[in-house]
Amino acid sequence: MQTSGFPGKVFQFFEWIMWIAYINILWLLFTVLGGVLFGAVPATIAMLTVYRKLFMKEMNSSIFHSFYTTFKKEFIIGNGFAGILLFAGLLFYSYVLFLSVAEGFLFYFFTTLVLLLAIISIITFLFLLPVYVHYELTFLRYFKQAFLIGILNPLLTFSMICILGMIIALYLSVPSMIVFLGVGMLGLVNMKFAMFSFERLEEKRAVAPTSG
Repeated sequence: MQTSGFPGKVFQFFEWIMWIAYINILWLLFTVLGGVLFGAVPATIAMLTVYRKLFMKEMNSSIFHSFYTTFKKEFIIGNGFAGILLFAGLLFYSYVLFLSVAEGFLFYFFTTLVLLLAIISIITFLFLLPVYVHYELTFLRYFKQAFLIGILNPLLTFSMICILGMIIALYLSVPSMIVFLGVGMLGLVNMKFAMFSFERLEEKRAVAPTSG
């Protein structure tokens, strides 16, 4: 049954709530099935792939089937991303530890370095997996493209960070929502803002040849 107007909007809203809750359950299930540590990133890639298909109206199979096939297909490369992100996190942590004993010039130098690494890492982390599910690039180019897209769309990047922060704050205030919406809602916001950024980039590329 298709509805239009206000009833249609209400129906669509609750339909999306159900999808988010269902995708969140799938993320939890496949993360556990993957051994948690090895399952989290492949499950996140599967979740973002499903959201991308829903946004672009390209869902030609069930949500479960799309999630499962993507998880299985991307398991190895997903853990490749996880390994690099873990290494970056450990490197960042080592710099933070060094700050606790550094003095004088070294303290200011490493404080600046840590802040720069934090900004680069946050922007890259936010866009890395959305870029991976949307584009076909070489492995290392995903990191470069993720950072460039984030830095070239500062307003969208800042808005994404703010909304994700608000959702996390809401979860901390109402922990029961974590079970119901959890990562599913965070993934929705992440992919939606990333898609906005991709569209802007493609619009700029389309205009560039004519403007020269």
